[in-house]
Amino acid sequence: HACGHDAHCAMLVGAGKIIYENRGKLKGAARLLFQPGEEGHGGGLRMVEAGYLDRVDKIVAASTNFDLLVALEGKLNPLIEGLAFAARSQSYYLDVTALDANKGTALIALAAQLGVEMAHTAAIGDGGNDVAMFQQAGLSIAMGQAEEGVRSQASFVTGSNLEDGVATAIDRYILQR
Repeated sequence: HACGHDAHCAMLVGAGKIIYENRGKLKGAARLLFQPGEEGHGGGLRMVEAGYLDRVDKIVAASTNFDLLVALEGKLNPLIEGLAFAARSQSYYLDVTALDANKGTALIALAAQLGVEMAHTAAIGDGGNDVAMFQQAGLSIAMGQAEEGVRSQASFVTGSNLEDGVATAIDRYILQR
């Protein structure tokens, strides 16, 4: 985390408590990072020097400057190609994930665990981070509010979330199969 403000510290402590309480159910490692001195630009450097970033599966950037996140996504992907992938999950989030830490990989794992062939899976989404899932699913459906770059990756486009798009997609594209 990138600051020392009281509310953010409380969120970090709360997240730590939830992880601790569910430690028997979780696999892998979770690191909650408190980044002191960000206003003075010292916290990030100390985190790198301490080796906290040796294994990171996801970094989330948040901003109300939506155009900045779009620009960052476009500039960052060529720089991290083959190592990670950047995609906006919401207009105000830019997710940078390890190549295997995506919804497509998760869908494959879930289908395998449930014994479902990939051809019999369906995915509905509206963000850039849903494209990896679309590429793996037997049927992919983009929500109407999705950006064109996301809609173009789906088999079908349904109505927006304000138009009951998920219900429409289930009725029109999934139950009809």
